[in-house]
Amino acid sequence: MAIPSILVPIADGFPTPTYDARNLPEGIEFDAARRLLTGTPAKLGPGTITISAVNPVGSDEWVIEYRVTGSAPRFATQHGPVQIWSVGEPITSFITPEATGFPDPTYSVAEGDLPDGIAFDPETRTVSGTPTAQGTGTIRIIATNDGGTAQWSFIYFIGVEVQPINDPEVSSIIESRSLSGKAPIYALEITHPNLTEPARIVGDRIPHVIENHTYMPVAFRASPPSLKKGEVPQTSIEIDNVGRALTYWFKVTQGGRGAQLRVMKVIRDPVTAVSSPVWQLPSLAVGVSQITMESVKLSLVFRSGKARPGIKKKHDAKNSPGIF
Repeated sequence: MAIPSILVPIADGFPTPTYDARNLPEGIEFDAARRLLTGTPAKLGPGTITISAVNPVGSDEWVIEYRVTGSAPRFATQHGPVQIWSVGEPITSFITPEATGFPDPTYSVAEGDLPDGIAFDPETRTVSGTPTAQGTGTIRIIATNDGGTAQWSFIYFIGVEVQPINDPEVSSIIESRSLSGKAPIYALEITHPNLTEPARIVGDRIPHVIENHTYMPVAFRASPPSLKKGEVPQTSIEIDNVGRALTYWFKVTQGGRGAQLRVMKVIRDPVTAVSSPVWQLPSLAVGVSQITMESVKLSLVFRSGKARPGIKKKHDAKNSPGIF
């Protein structure tokens, strides 16, 4: 942050004195003709600036003591949009937000958050790469300076692309009429050993027929993960429970313990009115963390970003409340 301009007092004397400055901190300049200190300090800490007034008769000094204080990093938002990626397909590279703070923050990614094939460039704040395995997780970008740290995160789902229709002509019709300029439609299938039929919902205003099954229109959304220190990062999918449509499911499954979630992106054939998955994440372990008259939250316990065994964690009611 730029300092307020400082006008150095005029010195008496004849002939008229000339002015000079010593020990200027990096980023601060002195205009001798106007006796003006301006600029933006580049480093933290205390210091002293000495202004000298000199003529042939002698000299005098005017001293300024200062302290440059910093500010901790801060992101304008805490969470970014959900990212949907496919195994073996390069993701669309994107730049993560810049944090404010002084000195300028440096950036890193939380250890273990990046899935295999995905990289983060701290110099450009760019996420890029090609995922190699299915899964879900959260990536936390950390901004750090002498004043502290701040985090910005986003959820990702890595699935596989599905070829829903083999006829190129029909496929072309679907893509042109269903995808161009429109948001993707997602569907959920929740299975459980106690259910004879899975719960099937689609995030649309009308029912969809997918793989010969009817998916009922229900709104749902991914909720940001918990980022508390020492906890396993968790997120949840919040499903509207208007009319208590999922209350029976909750009761039969005894809170959803042991349920599996399938996430799909679908397109609807305008000719047959049948929807087909074009992307899916076949199986996620879930548990119900909360049910109300308005919504059901399915907690997702994220696996390691590297998708390989490492630290064993005991799950109990204390450290994994979303499961129990």
